[in-house]
Amino acid sequence: MIELVDNDIDELLLVLNQNRATPLVLDPSRRQALCGNHDVQACPGSGKTTMVGLKLLCFIRKWSAPRRGICVLTHTNIARDEILKCLSGHPSGFALRSYPHFIGTIQEFVNTFVALPALRSKGMTVTQIDDDHCVDRLERMALPGTKTYLANRHASISELRYRWEHNSLILKTPAFQMPSQSASYTNLLAIKARLQAEGSFFYSEMYAYAQESLFHNPQLADALRYRFPVVLIDEMQDVQGFQDELVSAIFDHVDVHYQRFGDPDQSIFDGVGGELPNISYNSADMQPIVESHRYCPAIAGQLCGLSSRNADSDEAAPLFRDDCAP
Repeated sequence: MIELVDNDIDELLLVLNQNRATPLVLDPSRRQALCGNHDVQACPGSGKTTMVGLKLLCFIRKWSAPRRGICVLTHTNIARDEILKCLSGHPSGFALRSYPHFIGTIQEFVNTFVALPALRSKGMTVTQIDDDHCVDRLERMALPGTKTYLANRHASISELRYRWEHNSLILKTPAFQMPSQSASYTNLLAIKARLQAEGSFFYSEMYAYAQESLFHNPQLADALRYRFPVVLIDEMQDVQGFQDELVSAIFDHVDVHYQRFGDPDQSIFDGVGGELPNISYNSADMQPIVESHRYCPAIAGQLCGLSSRNADSDEAAPLFRDDCAP
C-alpha cells in the first residue's frame, strides 16, 4: 500500500508550478485530504476535481505495480471527463488512462468487471443496457389487457426488472405481490423473457446480477481489491443506495485505500426513479474543505445558512469562506 506524505505533495507542486503564473498552494485541510483516506465534503468552488487530480498524480509518480491499478469512479460521464482533462496537463497523467488503471463511471465499472462476465457465464447475450429502450420494448410487447391491468393499479411496466433482495435474484412484477395464474401476470413473464432474449437490460439490473455474482463467488471481491488497492469516488453525494451497497461491499476494506469526495448539499439524484439514496456518505461525518474560490464574501455569507449539513454552525462556518476575498 502506497502512503502519501507532505513531501510527495511538495515535490509534485514544485513540478506543476514551474509553468504556472499563479502557483498552486494547498492549505492544511486539502493536504490532509490528499494524504488521508477519510470522506471529504468539498463545497462549490473548492477545487475538488483539481484535488482529486493532484492525488492521482501523487500516486502515479510512486506507482510500480505493473498489474495492479488505481480505480477512479464517478457518477457521471461529465465528472469522468473533467478528471481526465485535469490529468492531461501532466505527462504522468497519461499512464492513468490505460491498463492496469481504470477511470470511469460506477456503471461502467460494474458492467465491465462484474455484471457482463456474470451474464456471459450464464450464456446470456447483452446487446443494450438502457432504461428507455427497455421500457419502450416492454410497452410494445405487452398485451392491451396487461396495460389496462397495470393502469388500473397505478403500476408502471418499468418496474418489471430483476433485483437483488434477501440474497436472491428476484423478478419484480408490477401490480403483483406473488405469482399468479392470471393472463396479465403470464404476459409480463413472457415479455420479460423475450426482452432478455433480445439482450436488453435495465441499468439497475446490472447491479443485481453483479450482486448475485459476488454473493456466489466471494473470491471475486478479493480479486478486485487486489487489482485495485486504491479507489477514489467522485460525486459521491449522487451515488444511489444500490450503487453504494455494491461498491462498498467490494472496496470498503482494510486492504484498500478507499476515499470518497462530494458534497451532500449538492445532491440532486436522491430518490430518482424511486431508488433510495445512499446514506453511508450523505449522512456521515466528514472533513469539509473549508475554502471556496468561487463566491465573494456577500454570496458566501448567504449560502452558508442553506447548508443541510449545518455548515452555518460555529465549527463549520468557514465552509463557504472565500479565501480570495480582499
